[in-house]
Amino acid sequence: MDFPGHRIWRAHRSDGRPGDWVATLHDPSQGVDPTVIASDADRLRELLVIERGRAIDSRDGL
Repeated sequence: MDFPGHRIWRAHRSDGRPGDWVATLHDPSQGVDPTVIASDADRLRELLVIERGRAIDSRDGL
């Protein structure tokens, strides 16, 4: 599991088809934003890597 501080799930569109990928923060030490949303899984991964860096920077007081 690459992002244990987040619950990752797939939203559903109003027509029932799969929608955006969503990461909900469950461990504040692992991110800053409570919800991260992307249109595909690869982009969500990129955003979560950035989010992890933001969490580290905020702990370090940067």
